Amino acid sequence: MTSTMASKSLLKVLTTPCKLANALDWRKMSGSTILSLDIHADRIGLAMASHPSGVGFSSKQKDNKSQSCHALEPIPLSSKKISAEAKQRLADLVKEYKVCGFVVSWPLQKDTGRMGASCGRTLFTLEQLLQVDDESSSSSSNNIVTPNRPIVLWDSQHVQPTQVDEFGRSPVFANTSSKTSHLASQEQYHQDQNVVATQVWQDFCKTYWPEPSNEQQQQEEKTAKKPSLVGGRKRTTVGTASSWQDQRQSSTRTALVAA
Repeated sequence: MTSTMASKSLLKVLTTPCKLANALDWRKMSGSTILSLDIHADRIGLAMASHPSGVGFSSKQKDNKSQSCHALEPIPLSSKKISAEAKQRLADLVKEYKVCGFVVSWPLQKDTGRMGASCGRTLFTLEQLLQVDDESSSSSSNNIVTPNRPIVLWDSQHVQPTQVDEFGRSPVFANTSSKTSHLASQEQYHQDQNVVATQVWQDFCKTYWPEPSNEQQQQEEKTAKKPSLVGGRKRTTVGTASSWQDQRQSSTRTALVAA
């Protein structure tokens, strides 16, 4: 579905969520991060995220080590366009935090699961990041998004798209509604208003990395099953020795009775 709306240059830098998660796993020791974006009509929300395990924090991330994701100052959009200063800021963030990829909010329509105006706005903004301006052609702002620093489009709402049969019929058109009026400008054109970049990353983490609390609980259960040490010896060893003694005494008694 995305390929019908995106250009060839944008398709070259799009990747799957699994590949981006694997890339962060490989690069976590070097302090690499992910930049989460939520694109709106008047701004771009930013959130810098490191590996959920907390491994590989750089010196500039130690102040935020208590949380793997923290929000940054959003980038304002003037007439839905990204200025050269905004591109330069993104380039500086990429270099400063060793960004290895982007997780971009993909706001599908909740009622139909289709790509509406919000998704089109997202693609339009990403296309601008790939364009090389005359003012920034000699700088590093044209290296924000590359195939080695790809983009993942992530739907944090997990909207299920409607299935169409072989005749092109969709069950959505059979749904009834109790609404007396429908304003598409409010209900369909602004699906991204309640999307926050930090929430997008948190949902991405829940999908590709387990919760730390579950890992700790499993580790505690494994530790509880291990035999405890008493006087430098395993408790199970003492029990085995005593049972062996009982068997030996029993066999001796049997031999005496037989004699």
